[in-house]
Amino acid sequence: MAFALLLCLFVSSDWTSWPLPCGDKSLASDLFAADDRISLVWIERKGESCGVVKVASWDGQSWSSVKQVAESCELFINWADTPKVAHNASFTLVSWPSKLGKGTYSYGVKAAIDPESGFVEPFWLHEDKSESEHGFVTLLAGSDKQIQAIWLDGRAMVNESGTMQLRTRTVSTDGLGPETLLDNETCECCSTSGTMVDGQVHVAYRNKTADHVRDNFIVSRVNGTWSKPAALETSHWTVQGCPVNGPVLAANGTLLGAAWFTSSDGENRVFATSSLNGEPVALGESPMGRLSAAFSANGLFVSWIDAKNKGQVRVVLIDGEPSKIVKQWVVSATPSDRSGGFPRLAILNGKLHMTFQDPEHARVSGAQLELQ
Repeated sequence: MAFALLLCLFVSSDWTSWPLPCGDKSLASDLFAADDRISLVWIERKGESCGVVKVASWDGQSWSSVKQVAESCELFINWADTPKVAHNASFTLVSWPSKLGKGTYSYGVKAAIDPESGFVEPFWLHEDKSESEHGFVTLLAGSDKQIQAIWLDGRAMVNESGTMQLRTRTVSTDGLGPETLLDNETCECCSTSGTMVDGQVHVAYRNKTADHVRDNFIVSRVNGTWSKPAALETSHWTVQGCPVNGPVLAANGTLLGAAWFTSSDGENRVFATSSLNGEPVALGESPMGRLSAAFSANGLFVSWIDAKNKGQVRVVLIDGEPSKIVKQWVVSATPSDRSGGFPRLAILNGKLHMTFQDPEHARVSGAQLELQ
């Protein structure tokens, strides 16, 4: 299948266009790399409140046929809470936000499995169906049989004193595993992230205290047991509203890297580290956050949106202990407001791939970087 090559003007000559199968009015993309392919999921709008969730895979040379996962006027189409995708040797799992009620943030997470013969009937990812907020999913393929799903769950917020929670369960072609509560008080609308190292599951998210301190935390499953939540960083950022800026994790072998956004001193700042045992390095000039990360033998790649020049997609490569910037790029212009969405990174066959919102064509566009 052939796709038109968008002629994007990249600020850095190191980056070239990565042609995508996304159509007009596409947004809310996500990438997942494993088993010699990248899965791409996105939404294409149909009118104001209707849309289609689509998915395709890239083998390093060409795209598969595009599959339609769901078409509905009940989609919760949002700049920050987007569909997610993961795959293993047995199946592909796609999740997306879907309305649960008439309230602005009364929505949940629907999901569907494709055992390579087509997507089966969608199901709710969580047991709770209350008209509260459920979303900001992370999907991790930990084995050939199961995918770990993590999400923010607002079931307790139907009560005035209730808080947002972090929950998880496994998904397989045999059904859903039991839900596990990982943290009973988190930020309400900051994205989650996760990765796996030697069979261990690591999940990063923004915690919240009763005093509205919103630091980034990490929780891990080691030898089948989930740890207690622990601070990833302690900037002690106190803010009343949700900043819609979660942390990201990425791994390469036994190395675990992270990046996070904070404004604890009144100045927007992004920090990243290629080792949780090392000192982080500050990134960007006027960072808005909206992070993604991918790890290779070169080091940790981190992307973010910077407010400089009305909005730029930036990428940096960091390595070492303490972490140091090896190289950085301005990849493309993109709106610094909500329409800029979240850039996404994935590595396959010696290339770093990125999706981002293209302001000129009002759709999801792609870029790629040959790794040395």
